[in-house]
Amino acid sequence: NVEWAKQFESVRTLFDRLAVKKSGSKDTQRIYARGLRYFFEFSGMTPDYVVSLWKKQASENYEEALEDWDTKLDKFVKWLMEEKGQKKSSAAELHTSIKALVKYNSRLKMAIGSPSRGIMKTIQPITLDELKDMDAVADEQQRFIIRALKDSGMSRKDFVALNYGDVRKDLE
Repeated sequence: NVEWAKQFESVRTLFDRLAVKKSGSKDTQRIYARGLRYFFEFSGMTPDYVVSLWKKQASENYEEALEDWDTKLDKFVKWLMEEKGQKKSSAAELHTSIKALVKYNSRLKMAIGSPSRGIMKTIQPITLDELKDMDAVADEQQRFIIRALKDSGMSRKDFVALNYGDVRKDLE
């Protein structure tokens, strides 16, 4: 798929710009190329044609172009799930390849929301009693982490990424 995609000028531009703006990894290229190839199979539109059509439509009537492409991309996601057996999260990822193609080849962004990836399961917040129970059985390090998360309101991801430089001014 990557070699197929690289035959198009717009895709080469996309990959070059991704290498500068993002990681531009081989995996990213592979995923985007797959999305572009699927979109070609779905619509018959090459990546270069997608970019030229978007530019033409968006310059004539931006709001109408957004509505048209939002509908096209919704149908694309549905096709991916029904015809290609993609899960919603994978279809949403492939949907992004079209938006990225336009973003890095046009000044007129395709300001269309990505499809929801869905919520796998809802995690209920713990109660104050559950928090007290955890605190009672935790060692000193665990108690520090539990209390810091509770008091700061930080997510686990942000807390794990925290380093001394982030809090140095507050501690000195």
